[in-house]
Amino acid sequence: MLRLQLAMTRQRVIFRIEAGEENLAGKMFRGGLARIFIFFSFFIILIYLVYYHETRMVVLTEVDVFIEDLPAGLDGFTILHLSDLHGASFGKNQDRLIKMVKNRRFDLVAVTGDMVDARNPDVQPGITLAAKMKALAPVYFVNGNHEVASRRWPELRAGLQEHGAEVLENRTVAISRGGATLLLSGLNYPWRRAGLSNLPAHALERRPDTVHVLLAHDPAIFREATQKEVDLVLSGHTHGGQVCLPFVGALFNPDGKLFPKHAAGLFRQGKTNLYVNRGLGTSVLPFRFLARPEMALIRLKRS
Repeated sequence: MLRLQLAMTRQRVIFRIEAGEENLAGKMFRGGLARIFIFFSFFIILIYLVYYHETRMVVLTEVDVFIEDLPAGLDGFTILHLSDLHGASFGKNQDRLIKMVKNRRFDLVAVTGDMVDARNPDVQPGITLAAKMKALAPVYFVNGNHEVASRRWPELRAGLQEHGAEVLENRTVAISRGGATLLLSGLNYPWRRAGLSNLPAHALERRPDTVHVLLAHDPAIFREATQKEVDLVLSGHTHGGQVCLPFVGALFNPDGKLFPKHAAGLFRQGKTNLYVNRGLGTSVLPFRFLARPEMALIRLKRS
């Protein structure tokens, strides 16, 4: 009788131990599935952020630029600044971009180059965007390095001009408002050897009731522009670094310079302001990180 009870007791103990092992294995299995689920969820969120949210969700940035001795007639003059489309499309006929600005007031549209991409030089997205913007305000354009490298610049220029955009190839136009004059100059790419000497001499003369705004694809012109006391330079080229790190910012620019100083945003030196647009498209890497695409509304204000 005693032996039978002992055997039965042992069976219960063995059963409990085996049941405990099965329960532990189940927990480990479920824990593994949870970790796999968390990993893939994080991976999917990262892909969404990098490939969609950070690359396709355009920001409309509003910037006040304070200019010394700005004529009263130009106080509040607003420029919609676009750059570096790189052949991207944002909805049918660029409708997503148009919807973002169609109810906003601006006096002109400034486009600072690289509307095509040298790897896939489709000119139509850039022409479509310029044509749509022309219905909202006058459009002025300067080319960039990708227009030159793609060898599609003559075709793109013809398409822009056909839809009413004004191409500034080392030219200056005068825009009058409220008894004051805004001189808008554009540097043709490449310009590094001659720099601002490409422009007409009168554009660089300081005169009362006149403000000088320069469109140049590459912000490297900033140093020379400060020497000539250009009031405002609008540039692109950098994509805001395209891939940035928290607390560090842009890692490099398209020219390979590490940690570029003028990667994105507003800068001032002396009397000269520089705004570097993060642009709309991508180049080389098909994604962005912490450098979302943008359009910028630049408002001139009296300091």
